[in-house]
Amino acid sequence: ISGTDLLRHGKQEGSVTLTFTLREKRCIIKRTLKRRKDDVRQESGYIIEGEVKQELTPVELKARVIGLLGYPESSIATGKNPIFRYTVYTPQEAMKHILFDDKETRIDTLRKLFGVDRYKTVRENAQLALRFIREKTKELEGIVQDAPEKKKQLASYTQEHETLASQKNVLAQEHALLAKKLEECTQGLTKTEERIRHLAEQKSQCDICRSQLNDKKSRQKELAAAQKDAEERLAALSAQMAALAVPDESDEELEASIAKEEARLQRITHEMSLLEERIAAEDERERALKEEIAAQEGDEQKIALKKKEHEALTLELSKKKYTELEQKMKGLEEARSAQNKSLAALESKRASSEELTRRIASNIAYVSTCPTCLQEVSEAHKSAILAREQKNLEELASREKQVKTLVAIAEQGLEKARGEMEKKRALLEACAVLAAEIASLEERCARAGAKAAELARVSEKKARNHKLLSQRQAFN
Repeated sequence: ISGTDLLRHGKQEGSVTLTFTLREKRCIIKRTLKRRKDDVRQESGYIIEGEVKQELTPVELKARVIGLLGYPESSIATGKNPIFRYTVYTPQEAMKHILFDDKETRIDTLRKLFGVDRYKTVRENAQLALRFIREKTKELEGIVQDAPEKKKQLASYTQEHETLASQKNVLAQEHALLAKKLEECTQGLTKTEERIRHLAEQKSQCDICRSQLNDKKSRQKELAAAQKDAEERLAALSAQMAALAVPDESDEELEASIAKEEARLQRITHEMSLLEERIAAEDERERALKEEIAAQEGDEQKIALKKKEHEALTLELSKKKYTELEQKMKGLEEARSAQNKSLAALESKRASSEELTRRIASNIAYVSTCPTCLQEVSEAHKSAILAREQKNLEELASREKQVKTLVAIAEQGLEKARGEMEKKRALLEACAVLAAEIASLEERCARAGAKAAELARVSEKKARNHKLLSQRQAFN
C-alpha cells in the first residue's frame, strides 16, 4: 500500500506505533508519514528495545526489523516483497499481482515460498564459476602449452651445460700443459739460439785460425827452403874461399859477406823457432776448435729435435678440438636466442596478468554484493580471488626466473667458450711467431756458413800471395 493511501485525506502528517514482545524483550516501533508537494513520503522513525531508543531512517528501520525477525538480509534490497520464507503476508490486491506476473517471476516467488530459491542461486553461481574456470583453464592451457617442450629444452641445456663444464675442465688442463710446454720450448729455443750464436762466432774464429795456421805452415816451408838455400850458398862460398887464393884487399869483402849471411841465417833460424811455437799454439787451438765443432754438431741435433717438437705442438693446437669448440659456441648462441624469446613471451604474459590483477584488486574493493546472485561478497572470498591471481603471478615470476637462470648459464658457457677460443688463437699466434724465429735462425746459420766459405777462399788467396812474396824475397 502506498503512503498516499495510508495518510488520511487533508492531513499533513501521520504515524503508527507498534508495541510487541520478542524473545522476552519489549519493543516499540514508530513510523511516520509526511505529505510533500507532490507525494507522501516516510520520515525518520525510532525503535525502542528495552530501555534503548534509536532514531533511524526508513531504510535503517526496515533493516533493523528484518534483523530482529530473522528474515534473510536479501529482503532489504528486494523492494516490496510480501512473501518470505518464514511468513506469508499478502495485503489486499497483492495476490492478484502475484498471479498476473510473468512466468519467471511466479517461479521465483514459489521458490522463495518453499525455500528452494537458494538452489537457483547455487546453480547460477555454479555456472558463473564454471565459466570462469573454463576461461581460466583455456588461459592456463595456452600458458603451459609448450611446457613439455620447455622441460625437454631445460633438460637438454642442463646436460649440455654439464658437458661443457667437463670439457672446460679438460681444456683448462690441456691448456695449462700446453702453456707449460710452450714456455719450456721458448726457453729452450732462447738458449739454443744463444748457443748457435756463440758456436757461429767460435766457428768463424776457428776458420780464421785455420787460415792463419795454413799461412804459418806455408811461411815455415818457405823459411825452411830459404834456410836450406842459404846453407848451400854458405857451403859454396866456403869452398870457394878455401880453393881460391884471393888478394888481401878482397878478404874484407868476403868476411863482410860471410858475416851478412851468418846474420841472415840467425834471423831466419829465429823466425823459424817463433813459427814453430806459433804452429804448436795453433795446433792446440785447432784441437780445441774441433772439440767445440763436435759439440756444435750435437747442439744442431738438439735444434732439429726442438723443431720437430714445435711442429707437433703447432699441429696439435691448430686441429685439436678447434672445430668442435666453434660448433659448441654456435649451439650456445642458438640456445641463448631461444631462451631470450621464451623470456620475452613470459614477460608479456606476466605484464598482462599483473594488469588483470590490478583491475580485479581495484574493482573488488568496492563490491559488497554480487551483482548476479545478490549475495554478500565476504572478505574471505575477495582474499581468495586476489590470492589466486597472486599465485598465478608468482608462478609466472618463478618460470621467468628459471628462464633467466638458463639464459645466464648459456651466457656464461658462451663467454667461457669465447675465452677458450681466444686462448687457442693466442697460442697459435705464439707458435707462428716461434716458427718465424726458427726460420730466421736457420737463415742466419746459412748466411754464417756462406761467410765461413767466403773467409776460407780469402785466406787461401792470402796464403798464395804470401807464398809468391816469399819466393820473390828468396830470389832477392
